[in-house]
Amino acid sequence: MSTASPPLLTLASCTGTLTRGTDSATIPFSLSVARDGRVTIVCATQPLGRMNAWLYEDPFPSARLAPPCSLRAQGPNGTMITGEVHLTNVDRRITGSATTLDVRAEATPLRVGYPTPAPEPGAGHTLEYKTTGMHGYGLAVAPTSLGLLSITGTPAAITDYSELHGALRLRTDTPPLDWVEKADALARDVLNVFSLAQGHLIRWSIREYYRGTNLAEVLCSGPHLTSSPYEPLFSHLDPQPLLDLAARAYTSGRSKSTGVPVALEWFLMNPPYAEMKVVAASTALEHLVATHSSKKGNTIIPTKMFTEHFLPVLRGAFDTVVWDQLLEATTATQLAELRNKLSSLNYNSFGARLENMLTEYAVPTWGLEDAIQEVIKLRNRIVHQGLTSSTPEELIRLVAVVRELLKRLFLTLLDYKGQYQSFLDGPHWVPFPPVESTAVAQPA
Repeated sequence: MSTASPPLLTLASCTGTLTRGTDSATIPFSLSVARDGRVTIVCATQPLGRMNAWLYEDPFPSARLAPPCSLRAQGPNGTMITGEVHLTNVDRRITGSATTLDVRAEATPLRVGYPTPAPEPGAGHTLEYKTTGMHGYGLAVAPTSLGLLSITGTPAAITDYSELHGALRLRTDTPPLDWVEKADALARDVLNVFSLAQGHLIRWSIREYYRGTNLAEVLCSGPHLTSSPYEPLFSHLDPQPLLDLAARAYTSGRSKSTGVPVALEWFLMNPPYAEMKVVAASTALEHLVATHSSKKGNTIIPTKMFTEHFLPVLRGAFDTVVWDQLLEATTATQLAELRNKLSSLNYNSFGARLENMLTEYAVPTWGLEDAIQEVIKLRNRIVHQGLTSSTPEELIRLVAVVRELLKRLFLTLLDYKGQYQSFLDGPHWVPFPPVESTAVAQPA
């Protein structure tokens, strides 16, 4: 018989104020943080009165979602608790002449501040991020501009990847004023690389801040649901090369400026249906293309040249030739709509923009060239028609193609060189950049 895992943090005998708009109520409560980072607040049974009756009232008379409450409270041993609280259950009980309320809630985010003495000089400052299911053997360490970075995962089997397994730590002796904010950005970039490596999205749910050896603050950001690993690019047996890669990627900033963080989330969604895998991967690809086009331009010729020289000529020819000759065969409204479309003639197609991006980033496409256009057509059929004419075998092949293209894009933008695991024609280790002998996506 299985038993629930013990909470990571519990605080009892807390007292504070819940506020929503102009309403407020004083509540005694306890809180606990589960292994998936979920913060549960259980309020002690209290009499129903004028000051807390709003807790039981319909919380969304004019909103689709229940508005959150703010919490300010004091816990045991001088701890200070603040956060955003969402009521999950409010029960009213009538016993004889007494009416009481039982309130349960969840909080995200939630901060717990601890009274700590001033650290000794040179004692150092440490941030520890507790992450969702991350595999790993041993401790990897890398220097960064923000301090010494280390990461560790669990070598044990993981049954629920949304639970917290693994930690990322950053230590420095002299933190700048914006150290925590920059450290959070570093943590996101590092976990993006480890997410790509392990084949599922890895995020942190709890951040602990230590001054010296004293715990100063705990920030709970709530649970982050993720899937089981799917097509991991690297082995988790040696995290050191990955951490070195992640530290370099943060320093260069190239992956963030090219749209990798958003694209990576789409890539790692891992929906169960093959058609949705195509849509998710295509959306990741389109985000990377859109980010590139927003900086490099999305037109065939310069916009100023087209607007000032080409467009007036096109509209003049339309007005003097097309309009007069076709007005009897159609309507003025239809012709006006066609005329308005002339201004969009200068925009590149998605295929052209994709090719421009792949060329500029120097993404190797060996073995994929002929299949990329097939992927675009398949994506369009699924999204615009809700169907695909592909056989199951052909559908699976094109899923592998678009995912392989994204992997090569990510690895290029991370400036990675070495072995990675390709699933283009079944799992096998290949070099990156790939060579011409790399397996190609053969038609089924």
